[in-house]
Amino acid sequence: MSGASIWYLQRFSALLNLIYVLWLGSFFVFNEITFEVWSAFSSALMFKTLTTLVIASIIIHSVIGLWTVGTDYLTPRTLGFISSRLGVMPTTSE
Repeated sequence: MSGASIWYLQRFSALLNLIYVLWLGSFFVFNEITFEVWSAFSSALMFKTLTTLVIASIIIHSVIGLWTVGTDYLTPRTLGFISSRLGVMPTTSE
């Protein structure tokens, strides 16, 4: 996967997460919340589908974000102050 594809995937997942939070938030703001209302809302196919997509989106977003932070900031220089063993990156010999 190219860097641009990963960048777009990260932005798309963030946008999907934002839309879901706004949609769910609007439900809570504009409806009287009772067990029956919430049960009907959460039983709907649209809710189940979007929730499943958003869970996958959160996982994708998190993995990309953690990978980016790990490759950008977790270097031998930044980890060396914790332990000299962490500052040494293993190498493979051919």
